[in-house]
Amino acid sequence: MVETTVQVSPREQAEQARDEVRGYRINMKYLGIAFVSEGIVIVLSLVGAVLFAIQYGHNDWVLMGFMFLAPIGYAVVELTRVPLAILVRTQPNYFLKLLFFIGILCASAVTTKSLSQLGEMMFRPRMMDVNKARHDYHEAMGKQNAFQGAYAARKEVLDQANKSLTSANEVAAKQVDALKDTGKVQMCPTTYTYRDRNGKTQRGTRTVPCPESAASKAIRGQMADQQGSVTAARLDVDQAQKNLQALGTAEEVDANVIATRKVYDDAIAHSQLHAFTGMFFAKDPADVTEGELFNFLRLFVFVPAICASLASTLLAMGSVTRIKPKKIAQVAAVKAARSGVPLTGGRYVLDPLHKVVVEKAIDSVVDGVKKPEPSPQATSNLKVA
Repeated sequence: MVETTVQVSPREQAEQARDEVRGYRINMKYLGIAFVSEGIVIVLSLVGAVLFAIQYGHNDWVLMGFMFLAPIGYAVVELTRVPLAILVRTQPNYFLKLLFFIGILCASAVTTKSLSQLGEMMFRPRMMDVNKARHDYHEAMGKQNAFQGAYAARKEVLDQANKSLTSANEVAAKQVDALKDTGKVQMCPTTYTYRDRNGKTQRGTRTVPCPESAASKAIRGQMADQQGSVTAARLDVDQAQKNLQALGTAEEVDANVIATRKVYDDAIAHSQLHAFTGMFFAKDPADVTEGELFNFLRLFVFVPAICASLASTLLAMGSVTRIKPKKIAQVAAVKAARSGVPLTGGRYVLDPLHKVVVEKAIDSVVDGVKKPEPSPQATSNLKVA
């Protein structure tokens, strides 16, 4: 069986030693993804705020500037979520952990607001089409319901105008007949003078139309006034006819209701929100009520916004892995921290002392080995009791 060894670079060894000392390891790949995700969310929120200001700012840069201020502040707050998530995982103080966690919740609430606004803006174009189509359909239905009454009222106005015109024409006709009776041309004799061939003044008589009578003049004045009444009555008739024609016929009103209903149905069919709400409540999208629509919109917008606001935070927290430091290194680090002397400095001071102690121990052992044994003569001189 062949054993394989993994070569670890000095840099990796140093990083492992550092992680073991501090007690945690950070996955930089996960942390980078968390920062990129948060950056994309911030950029999208700012772009949505710009589009919102352009649409509703009425081309007033001061008003649009007011609309930019809050989103910029929200973006700054959202930048703190990932660092706060790292601090929650790496901070040993539990009170600070709690404060950082509260900060994450606050920043997530800001992100939820920004993302929910983007979610609502996603459905707004189709909802605007649906609202306009529904308004047109309801207006057509109202015209259909009020058509009979409005048509009868305008028809009555037209009939009354026609009666007034007929009456005015009859009066004018009577005045013409009366003028014919009183206005017959009468011939009256009149004298005149002239000169004959001899230059003498002569008198003669002849008949000429008599002057118009007072009765005839009165009738002519009445006829002029009546002509104005006839003209006014004719104008009233024309206006009543226009009003009646503008109302349309019953067939046109019914056709308008059908056409607007088709546009309304098409707008609902192309509305994702109506389709999702219909699926959620198990009914036809056209039968979805306004209350159901907005309840589902609240659910469909806020829940994904909350999840998206927590995604990068959870990934950042998951990038930190707690590890148990090696006991020897931990004890040495604690002793060095308590003594105020770095670990390498302690070795520098204690190694010479350790060397001296070891050397003395060796010398003592060597001296004990080299000590001379007692001679036989000395042993024989000893007296045995």
